[in-house]
Parts: sequence; structure tokens; C-alpha cells
Amino acid sequence: PEVAVPGYHIVGQVHSMGSLVNGSMFRAGDRVAALLPKGGGNTKYISISKKRVILLPEDADHDDIVCLLANYMTAYQCLKLAKKDGAPLTYANVLITGGSGPVGQALVELALREGAKVYATAHKMHEEHLTKLA
Repeated sequence: PEVAVPGYHIVGQVHSMGSLVNGSMFRAGDRVAALLPKGGGNTKYISISKKRVILLPEDADHDDIVCLLANYMTAYQCLKLAKKDGAPLTYANVLITGGSGPVGQALVELALREGAKVYATAHKMHEEHLTKLA
């Protein structure tokens, strides 16, 4: 039986690349991040498609990147599921409950970027911050 290895978000360095990665934007030693939908990130080394990897700035903080990956990817997937036939959300009305939480804030930003009219629920103390996102 296959052993399940947890870890859906990784931040690390490129150790080496396979022969099919020639001409890629990645080089050994680059700082990168990736999402692993089937897990497996809690290992010393992992082999993944270059399509899943993003190059990070040298000064990017490890913990910040992992948090951004988790929250923004969750938000992106929610919006993708909400789209009818993959159409953009331009002019759509979008209600986001829990708009002040990390995933909620990501949803607000991504939906606004697509041109949606966004309504968000949150505690009154977060109203000013959420209004600034718009």
C-alpha cells in the first residue's frame, strides 16, 4: 500500500532538475514554493512538475509564503468553483462570509480583481480594513 505523506504547501530550494526542465526559469539553489494537491511536502526531497512551482524573491519570508499559499489558493479554488462555465466574475455579486479572516480577505481581493461587486460579512471592528481592500 502507498504511504500517505502530509504537506500540501512547500517552500524550499531547487536541488536539481530533471532532463525535461531544460531552458526553465529555475536553477539549482533558487528559492521556490509549490502547492501539492495530493500531499507529500513533508519530506526532505520531492519531485514535482515545474508547472506547480513559483519562484520566490530572495527576501521572501518562509512563514509568510506558506500562509499566503494556503489562504490564497483556498480562495482561488472557491472562486473557481463559483464561476459558471469558467466565466469571469465581472459585474457578478459575490457575498463573502467571514471577510475579515485570512481566506475571506483573499476572496475579497481576488473577486474585486476580477471585477465582481463584493459584499463581505465581518465584525464591525474590521469594516474599515475591508473597505480599504476595495
